[in-house]
Amino acid sequence: MTAWTGCGVDVMSGLIVGVVGLPLLTAGAVLALYRRPRLARAVALGGALLGALAASWLLSLIGQGTLVTFDWIPGIGSMGFYAGATGIYLTLLTAWSALLCLLYAALDETLSPVATALGLFATSSGTAAFAFDHFLARYVALELTALCAVLLLVAERPAPEGPRRAWSGYLVLRLGDAGLLAAILLLLRHSGTFAINTALECGAALPPAVLLPIAAGSLLAVWVKTGSIPFHTWLAQGTRLSWPVLALVYATIIPNLGGYLLYRVAPLLMGAGALRQTVLWLGAAVALLAMGLALTRQDLKRALLYVVVAQGGLALSLAAADAPEAMLMCLLGQTPVRLLLFLGAGAAEATGRGRLVPLVVAFGLGGLTLVGLTLVTVWWARQAGGNPALVVAEAVVALTAVWAVRACRRLFHLYHDDLSPPATTIAWPRLAAIALLASAMLAGWLAFDPLVQFLAPTMRLALPPAPTLPQLLRYLFTHPALIGTLLLALGYGLLVRWPPFRPWLERLDNLGRTVSQLTGRVTLEGALFGLAGGLRRTVERGLLERFNRLVAQGVPALGRGVRRTVERGLLERFNRLVAQGVPALGRGVRRTVELGGLERFNRLAVQSARRLGEALRRLHTGRLRRNLLWGAISLALALIVLLLLYPL
Repeated sequence: MTAWTGCGVDVMSGLIVGVVGLPLLTAGAVLALYRRPRLARAVALGGALLGALAASWLLSLIGQGTLVTFDWIPGIGSMGFYAGATGIYLTLLTAWSALLCLLYAALDETLSPVATALGLFATSSGTAAFAFDHFLARYVALELTALCAVLLLVAERPAPEGPRRAWSGYLVLRLGDAGLLAAILLLLRHSGTFAINTALECGAALPPAVLLPIAAGSLLAVWVKTGSIPFHTWLAQGTRLSWPVLALVYATIIPNLGGYLLYRVAPLLMGAGALRQTVLWLGAAVALLAMGLALTRQDLKRALLYVVVAQGGLALSLAAADAPEAMLMCLLGQTPVRLLLFLGAGAAEATGRGRLVPLVVAFGLGGLTLVGLTLVTVWWARQAGGNPALVVAEAVVALTAVWAVRACRRLFHLYHDDLSPPATTIAWPRLAAIALLASAMLAGWLAFDPLVQFLAPTMRLALPPAPTLPQLLRYLFTHPALIGTLLLALGYGLLVRWPPFRPWLERLDNLGRTVSQLTGRVTLEGALFGLAGGLRRTVERGLLERFNRLVAQGVPALGRGVRRTVERGLLERFNRLVAQGVPALGRGVRRTVELGGLERFNRLAVQSARRLGEALRRLHTGRLRRNLLWGAISLALALIVLLLLYPL
């Protein structure tokens, strides 16, 4: 480690304080300026800018090992800021994400200073979780980040809805933290240290039977942090939050923490055997289901959150498919993409009709980048090995493309009708934040291969070269899942418009509603959206009605069985036992009372009477003796008095 000093100050320590501590100090200043929201937003933006610049300076320290070490709690070992390339890149993305979100909200009067402070606090704890090389410190940072996420629900939602949602979301996040804590303690037992690198190296060498609970606890934490189904409820509650807070905490920091944790524990997953296969297929199924739900959601905010859920499930499947390097590279690229999608949708929602063209273009660029990154990631995973679960991942890529096209069309047309809000000027901070993100997307597209060639060696990733455009097109049209999904959508659209098949389709779904949702043309996105909606309604109206019918038939039968069991079985047996037990109990009571209790009572009464008589007799005898003695004394005194008065 190189020691940097300047003007008597340790520059390295100052950088780390700027990255981790400056957002925390800025959050305190924002809370102190609670009654001056405009000044609080300016202070928050300035602090985020300084933090982003400090994080950018950390790029020059990559590969220098642990930069700063200190002792926190005696007996747990020293912890420090580790200059690993992966952690520093994610720290940099987190700091710049906070800056762009605060720039987006620089003129937003509806964003409270409390929400701004919580976002900065989550940024500080998130960067600490990425940078520190100590399991206990990272666990505490994850706890603080989750606490900020649920407190945002309280800060931006009134009681009692906000606290109730915050409590339920906190319980879900705590479930993941409990799994991570169990894995940490098991690793401590076998490795004897909280140091992450050493503990994971020891854990990877453990037997499968010992490794299984460690991997299971870690994967539970990853599953919750990425918001994968069924632990996506905390993420779904974010629909009540404002767009910049939602984009920063719910769509960037916490999912990135889950993805980074997945990358670190991927070697443990490789030795888990059956657990690895389970995660492989479950993750792919979650991604496919989440994209289907995103296609059926009219609310763009909720649809975007389901896209985040789908990307988390896809990351789990790719990590289990022995492609964690590709998953990590996709995670780095998706961070600015998610920001652009969320902030662009929020700006379009607030702008209204007439001024949406630049926002729709930026949103479309983000959707195209998301599809391209996901396609390249699956292509990399294909090069690592032909796992069968990648067929589902390829279907997810196709659904993502359909969703992106449909979301752009809906974003453009929704706010051009009579119900859309009136045209307003786009606030320049929002336009600046979106323009910066869109410029980053364009730069990433133009320099994708050199960027991968630079990032992969620094993070020690064994990735194949980036595919060229002809390779991607050949991959797109030669793999059955990708082209099959598109053909399925096209075929559904043709069947919808062919009259002989309409009666059969009406039995599965309400064809009229499906046709009305299409644009009138046989488009892939419209057809696939109709298919997704039809499947959803088929499940809800078919399976749920069948389930309700079975419940309606089964509950009375169950009640009759319980009645027969209780009335004819238990009650009869109880009455028989009572009939047999009561006489026996009466005889026992009679023997106890008459033979034992009365005899003892008489004996006690006789003894008491005798003792009382003896006492009275002694008392009477004593008094009689005293009376006789006093009589003799009285006669003697009277005789003496007479002799004195009348002498002889």
